[in-house]
Formats: sequence, C-alpha cells, structure tokens
Amino acid sequence: MPQTFQNYIDGQWAGSSDGKTFEQRNPANLEDVTGLWPASTRDDARRAIAAAQKAFPDWARLSPLKRADYLKAALEAMKRRRDELAEVLTRENGKTIAESKIEIDAAIKEMEFQIHEGVRLGGQTVASAFEGVFAYSVRQPLGVVSIISPWNFPFNVPGRKGTPALMAGNTVVFKPASLTPQTGLKFVELFIEAGLPPGVLNFITGGGSTVGDEMITHPAIKAISFTGSTAVGRSIHQKAAQIMARTQLEMGGKNPLVVLEDADLELAAKSAVTAAYACAGQWCTSTSRVVGV
Repeated sequence: MPQTFQNYIDGQWAGSSDGKTFEQRNPANLEDVTGLWPASTRDDARRAIAAAQKAFPDWARLSPLKRADYLKAALEAMKRRRDELAEVLTRENGKTIAESKIEIDAAIKEMEFQIHEGVRLGGQTVASAFEGVFAYSVRQPLGVVSIISPWNFPFNVPGRKGTPALMAGNTVVFKPASLTPQTGLKFVELFIEAGLPPGVLNFITGGGSTVGDEMITHPAIKAISFTGSTAVGRSIHQKAAQIMARTQLEMGGKNPLVVLEDADLELAAKSAVTAAYACAGQWCTSTSRVVGV
C-alpha cells in the first residue's frame, strides 16, 4: 500500500476535509505509486490562510536576526539531508540524481545568500522639501504570502520564494505542484525540524482550480509568488488585482542564445546543447533558438 500523506496547517497534520486523495506516481515507473495526497478543498485552503493570519503578528514582531536563526537551522538540516532530498526529487520528478543534487546545492547557496541579505532589512532617509521635517522609509512585512511552485524545480523554487518571504516577516501558505508534492513536503519538513512556530509556514496539496484559486482570491492574501505557465500567470495577475495583492510571476518565454562572429564555436555549440536539453529542456529559461550574428 502506498503511503498516505497529509497537509501541514497551523503546526498540525491533517487530510482533506472531505477525505479525498490523489495519486502521485514515479514518472520512470508508473507502477510505482509514491504516495496518496490530500485533494484539498477551498475550506482547507481557508484554514491554512487563517493559520497564517493568526501567526503573522508574532512572527512579524521578531527581529530579523531571530527569524534568521530559524532559517539557518532549516538550512543546516538541508545540508545534512542533501542526498535524501535528491533521491526523493528524482523518484518523484524524473530528473537524474546528478541534476537533483545540483538543484539541492543551488537551493543551499541561494538560501544562504537570502538569509544574510534578510538581516539587513532597512529603509532610506531622504532630503525633505520642508524645514524641520525628517523623511524616511522603513520596510515592513506584508502579511500572508501565497506560494505556488512548479514540478520542474520542485525544491529550489520553493526555497527561492519562501526564504525571502519568511525573512521579511511574512507568513506563508505553500502549494506544491501536484506532480511533485513530496519534494515540497521535504522542504517544509526542514522548517518543522528547525522549530518554526505553528502557522508561519503552511503546506497544502490539491488542484489549482480549488486550492490554488482560493490562494489567489482570498482577501487576506497580500502577495502571490507563482511559477508556471503563461496562461495561469495571466489569470493570477487579473484575479490578484481584485484583492490588491502584489504578484511575482515567473512564466515561460522564448530564450535565444546569440552567437557572435568572434565566438568560440565549439564552446558555443556545447553551451547551446546544455542550455537547451538540461532537465530534458523542461525549464523556463531553456534555450529554444540559436541566433548567429
């Protein structure tokens, strides 16, 4: 029997409110069911958002240095569990172990940088047009942030989105792609191991038309970070405008590699192959055309 997994909301494990689940299978062996996951409902998403709302004031009041302590502990767990994380990623996503380890290593480097930058949160002082007036700006957390991540880089992208959000004092509701939920769960487990307070980081699985839609239309959501298709990104941008939420949308595009007349052609050819076909070409910055000038 495949293992049944649960959502992580307000520091507690829970299935979907209606008990429904969906299967995730190993793309290299479709007989290998890697797990059963909650097919969560809008009510489940609302509970996750409410948990993040409740946790926000206390988390936002912590100093950046204190928030960094939690994230550093998660980072150390990531380093210790690198090989385990890569194995889960490969079984679920299908990329090679070598590529999975590269992804984990990239997440480690980016998280280290983001933590160190996050402790330097500061504003500006500016010259005022009026006598006796001191003008300045400060950086303040927004509130609840929705993170919706893709299947092609299911570990690095949540780290790239989640670390800055948490370091800035926001709380998070995170929905992984339904093709790679266990990799997303492994990311969350690192923060649980680090002792992150309940409700600061919530994990929920389910469909984009239900859970995902609630995460981009609920009035408590203050920012949305999404990586995925252009069509879905456009829809998120339109819906987010109705609740005045900030958006960060990473979508597909055409990525040319330009080869100049004086280029090293052997190096250019090798670079073009790597840029086009790494991760089977399934990444948003994959080279899709080569232009000779």
